[in-house]
Amino acid sequence: MKKRYTFIICAVLVLLIFGFFYFLQTRANKNEEVRLEENTVNSYEERTKNGIKYSYNGNIRSMLLLGIDGSINEPLNGQSDFMALMIFDSETNEFNCLMIPRDTMTQVDVCDVNGGLMTSSINHINTAYAYGGGTNYYRGMNALEATSNLLYDVPLRNFLAMPLDIMRDLVRVMGETDIVLEDDSLSYIDEKYVKGYVFHVDEESVELFLRSRDITEDFSAGNRTDRQIIYLKYLMSKFKEIQEGKLKLSFSDLDSLLAKCESNLTNSELNSYYNLLLEAKMSDDAFVTIPGSYKMADYDEFHYDVNKLEDVVLDLFYIKN
Repeated sequence: MKKRYTFIICAVLVLLIFGFFYFLQTRANKNEEVRLEENTVNSYEERTKNGIKYSYNGNIRSMLLLGIDGSINEPLNGQSDFMALMIFDSETNEFNCLMIPRDTMTQVDVCDVNGGLMTSSINHINTAYAYGGGTNYYRGMNALEATSNLLYDVPLRNFLAMPLDIMRDLVRVMGETDIVLEDDSLSYIDEKYVKGYVFHVDEESVELFLRSRDITEDFSAGNRTDRQIIYLKYLMSKFKEIQEGKLKLSFSDLDSLLAKCESNLTNSELNSYYNLLLEAKMSDDAFVTIPGSYKMADYDEFHYDVNKLEDVVLDLFYIKN
């Protein structure tokens, strides 16, 4: 049971690192006609590019992390304004994290209250969770489907969704830390927050550090992503302390966190991810963002680079024949 709880907090950690960096503004959902190159591959199992054949790596295990920007009364009823895919190779123990910009334009299904398909169109990928149906489970599964479609139909099985309102609980459980700022992206809040400043992350400041962006500047989400990755690496180091017995966790704290989450993970899958986390090897370039560029519209739109995204998918999910 201790192992299970240890894994769960690690999964919670990774989500929370990113999941609290949502846009403060709200926006109406919309369907737009956006010309995107379609995936014409008939099967995910085999791919060919530039004359080189690739086979899907059956050792891959992945979990989609969703940060839900819901209301106070319904914290898991909203859009998945943060999305990241944790990817493990169970044979080599390699770990990667694919970050998915919330404004990525892709095919999104709109479902009825029972999770049944009603229609489908090109939309912001973060609306997939909100459009998934009448339960948080259906919503999570719809987000998985949209992400799989984006990544050339690679199979994705598991998701973990968590609301914004437990960010401070994470700091309370995992502890405070000092982080050296690597850019000036927070200087619009306070002129002292420039590159080289030692920022103290505690319960009061964690939201500012991880979520803030200057909405007066176009496409300012990129710097925010950089801060999220820095904090993730810090929490991964705390995970090592858990394994070494240097950091003690309260099961009551973990229960209070888990009660706010939604997931389709079984106990067996929890144990599997726990073991993968124990052995995970994280390189300096373990964190990858969907390649592409932002374009101005009524709301920010992120258009992925078809050719570069295919390269990323081949690198993360496939083996050269």
